[in-house]
Amino acid sequence: MPGKSMFVPVKKDPKELSLEEKVALLREIEDAAKVKGVSSTQAVYMESDLLYIIRTPRGWIWSRG
Repeated sequence: MPGKSMFVPVKKDPKELSLEEKVALLREIEDAAKVKGVSSTQAVYMESDLLYIIRTPRGWIWSRG
């Protein structure tokens, strides 16, 4: 049986959580996923903050992505 991926909306913005809170949340998610019939779980969190700097004939453009 192939794996299943789900998107679950969050109640708190992860950017507002400390690293320790993020790790605790991932542990909680992993523990909740360990139910009868589930042999393997993987909870992953990835965060990025991008800054685009573009030079145009009119000057520089700064944008957060």
